[in-house]
Amino acid sequence: MKACLITLVTLSLALAVSAQTKPKLRTTDPLTGLPLNPSTDTGFGNEPSPLPDSNVCKSKMQGEFYVLSHATTDAVAAWYTQSLKDFKMAKGAVSRRVQIVYYKPDGTVFVIVTGSLDNPVAYSVAYERYTPGLSEKTILGVPQGKSVCQ
Repeated sequence: MKACLITLVTLSLALAVSAQTKPKLRTTDPLTGLPLNPSTDTGFGNEPSPLPDSNVCKSKMQGEFYVLSHATTDAVAAWYTQSLKDFKMAKGAVSRRVQIVYYKPDGTVFVIVTGSLDNPVAYSVAYERYTPGLSEKTILGVPQGKSVCQ
């Protein structure tokens, strides 16, 4: 009986501690080292979801994405414009979705914000790394849904 009571108390304490433990909140993306928009915090942490590795125009792509919580596309875009000063930007719309692509001039790293064309809601942000980098002509086709390899 005493062993059962000790086990029950230990289990209760473990549950109480785990209930009070906050999920890990990242401030940078582990793949790129770039800052994460605060809207990636959904209240349950902000661990990235991996994108499948793929090849794009003879470049290897690695990526991950985050769901955005309670954010407008304009607010998220303004935050990335301020936070990624050395990046260029391209914007477009495909299938009722707005895409804003921030990219390093060498075409090796992208941050892609996706939102709705019909309302101000931002859905997600993807972080992608390309080896070797993509050409600017290829990059400018991304938010337009066009694949132009050079």
